[in-house]
Order: sequence, then C-alpha cells, then structure tokens
Amino acid sequence: MEVSSIAVRLDPEMDKTLREYICTVTRESIDLVRKEASLSKEWLRKGEASKFIGISPKILNDWIDKGLKTSVVEGVTLISKNSITEFLIEHEI
Repeated sequence: MEVSSIAVRLDPEMDKTLREYICTVTRESIDLVRKEASLSKEWLRKGEASKFIGISPKILNDWIDKGLKTSVVEGVTLISKNSITEFLIEHEI
C-alpha cells in the first residue's frame, strides 16, 4: 500500500484558530463520552448523582438528609438512579 502525504501551510492566525478548534472538539467529545458512560451506570457517586440530576452537591446532601436513599460501602456513598426517581416521585406536587 502506498502512503501519500500532503503539507498544508497556514498563516499563524489560521494555525492558532485551527488548533483551538481541534482542542475544543476534542474536549467536547471527551465530556460527551464521560457523560454517556455515567448514564449507563445504575449506581452513581454523589458527584455523579448531582450532575446527573442537575443540582449542586449541597442540594444533593440536603435531599439525602430528607430521605434520599444511599448505600455506603467502605466510606463510599453510592446512589442508585432508582432511588433518585423514587425520591422525586415522592416529592411531586
């Protein structure tokens, strides 16, 4: 198989813009994969749970104090998505 190469020369401003664009697209892709990975998990750590619900960690702690069920194993607090759903349904108005 023959390999060809092409050289492209950009002025410094275009080079900078292209590099920034590639970095932005890469960051967004990584963030998307991380988000999708957490969506497929049934059990979430507290930080993941607060992001999943779209609330601050403080509000999540308040919800835990108000009865949101958690599991603690060797100091790690985990919250199931089912527990979150049940808690939200219980607090529907």
